[in-house]
Amino acid sequence: ADVAQSRLGEFSPYDLVMAASTFALAGVDAPQLFDAIPSAARARRGEFSKRELKALVTAGVDVPRLASFARKALRSQQMGWSKAMTSGDATPDMILSLIADEGDRFSAQNFATAAHRIAKLGLPKALLSDARVVALTDAC
Repeated sequence: ADVAQSRLGEFSPYDLVMAASTFALAGVDAPQLFDAIPSAARARRGEFSKRELKALVTAGVDVPRLASFARKALRSQQMGWSKAMTSGDATPDMILSLIADEGDRFSAQNFATAAHRIAKLGLPKALLSDARVVALTDAC
């Protein structure tokens, strides 16, 4: 575990998953290694697939910070959501639904766009207590 921990920067995402899984399956108590894996991987956050992150979590690695990086959508997807929110047929309900479905993958710019568009379009009173509105205000 000590040798693996000192060389984590050389590991590919797959290697990190395999190291964590192997130590977990063998019952090796390596809390420092499991603490170091997210730190080592954060610098290469875009390299992790959802499947690899899930395997790390299954192995017992605390990955919340990595998971948020891996969930971020590609720039093209971010642009697609922005276009959908600024289209002429966008409604506050449609924007809030988009936030509910994909908000955990939104960039800061998309949250700002969503808030601006909803303010510009006007939020119906019926939606004021909607949980999606709370999610948007929390994100902003």
